[in-house]
Amino acid sequence: MPIKCVCFLLGVVGICIMHSQTVYGHECQTVNVSISEIGITMNTIDFNDNLKALYPFAEYRGITYMPLTYYNIKLSNLSVEWSQKEDIIVTIDDAAVPKAYMHDELETVERECSVLEMSMVQTAVINNCVVDSDSELYPILKYNNIFYVPLTWRICVDLLGWKYEYTKDDGISLWMDNYVYTLNGESYIEGDTYVSKDNVTYYKKDGIIVVLETLTSKMGPTAGNLVVCASENEFRPPGYYGYYRKNEPQFRIDGKYIETTYYVHPNERIPIPCRVNIETGEVIALYP
Repeated sequence: MPIKCVCFLLGVVGICIMHSQTVYGHECQTVNVSISEIGITMNTIDFNDNLKALYPFAEYRGITYMPLTYYNIKLSNLSVEWSQKEDIIVTIDDAAVPKAYMHDELETVERECSVLEMSMVQTAVINNCVVDSDSELYPILKYNNIFYVPLTWRICVDLLGWKYEYTKDDGISLWMDNYVYTLNGESYIEGDTYVSKDNVTYYKKDGIIVVLETLTSKMGPTAGNLVVCASENEFRPPGYYGYYRKNEPQFRIDGKYIETTYYVHPNERIPIPCRVNIETGEVIALYP
């Protein structure tokens, strides 16, 4: 049966809503699920360590389930609450606010068993629509107090507005409006020492996609590491962008400009502030 949509009245008294990233639901039934073996990519972030993950992506009735861990919630631009009435309330967060992301903790060795026992959540509300386990083929599940959401077309596209793609070779790819950056370590310049960590900042909103990856090989930083998609055009301005910055977003959006730092020559690794025109790709150096 389809998901039933309900309207919530403002100002309802007597429902105490508590904010939490780990929430509890009614355990009315348990089911066995398998650890997902297909590839998962969300906003350029790959999930390839399912057998070592404390909360792996799972599969139930042929559908992949995503664990709503703290950082997965941040990566997917969601907000999670619970109340005395519903087990879990999932809403869409503000895509313009930057969010820090780290991969969830991994076990030191792979799991010997690829089957997990999960409990079925009776009632959930996703973007103001009720998901009731009694009427859903793919209900919300829970494992060790972490909720799992089915990555069905109805949930991902119809309710949350995500872009969803699946191929046999690459698995599931999901994109959603967000502004998120990874925390893989500090980058800095100290004397003649140049330390750069592989990080990525991702922005998608109002038809604009900006991805900046600070990738470093044995030869040094990688050039052309800023990708901008706008008005169905894609460009990579020449230069080295966002290197040697602290754990923070490697750029910010100011109207039609991307504000970041860059340098042009590989042997002159002193970044200077710059602005990149989102529409034309023009780079404007802002010398101190």
